[in-house]
Amino acid sequence: MKVSFHAFWPRFFEDEQNNISFFKELFSEVEDFSVIQNTNESDIIVNSLYGPKIKIKNKLHILYGPEPHYPKDEDDLVIGGLDETEYPNAINIPLFISYLYCNNFLDKCISRQVRTSVPQNFCCWIVSNDKCAERNTLFHMLNSYKKVDSVGMAFNTTGYLLTHPWGSKGFFDFISQYKFVICGENTKIDNYITEKIFHGYLSQTVPVYYGSDYAKKIFDKDSYISLDDVTEQSYINVLNKVIELDINDSKYLAMVNQNVFINNSLIEELQMKNLKKKVVERIKLLK
Repeated sequence: MKVSFHAFWPRFFEDEQNNISFFKELFSEVEDFSVIQNTNESDIIVNSLYGPKIKIKNKLHILYGPEPHYPKDEDDLVIGGLDETEYPNAINIPLFISYLYCNNFLDKCISRQVRTSVPQNFCCWIVSNDKCAERNTLFHMLNSYKKVDSVGMAFNTTGYLLTHPWGSKGFFDFISQYKFVICGENTKIDNYITEKIFHGYLSQTVPVYYGSDYAKKIFDKDSYISLDDVTEQSYINVLNKVIELDINDSKYLAMVNQNVFINNSLIEELQMKNLKKKVVERIKLLK
């Protein structure tokens, strides 16, 4: 089947990180799969959330919507961080999945280098969007305990902005200088999990995380500090856990070296072999 991609981000077709390489793999077992540019000649049109949709009669329409959204019946199939029991026309693929596969980060999360020394710096925060109240509260709470080095535009405490691209060696090297990194999502909805928690994991730094409860099914509970809800007690629990690790090097090293994933393996439903199988099955039903 001929597949075209419409309204994706710049450089999408240049096969770089988080671009078409992931989708080529995802659709690779679809019968006679090929990517073409001409939507009129394609059998399947994959639209994204980042521009106006193309709708052409007698074609299958798939929406790639990794950011928070609610599927509509106008899409035959939706790919994103969604609960499939709630949205029958969805395939659950959280945003972080493409991030791991395109950057070859999955193996690095499973076979982790052991950290043997505790970083000298306390905590960093790299955020420009200050619209998430829960994430902001985490920052202010930890900053009241010890100064948090904010190197983004939100509540900047350092006087400079981190310029290393996200996912670069320089980016991870910077974070690795800190014991903790606040890496909450900008909203808590469905199965929406981005690459943010991996900023901690890939930097060998403890993530302080706020986001989807789906994370509890994926990540080892002892590998990160989670704000479970927005009650006062939950914030206190986070602060107490940070302090506990901050003053005890052995406990800190135990957490920072913990397996990322439960049973040290990405859950079956999110492994590429199963995602590819699901894509094939769903497309066959829609044909």
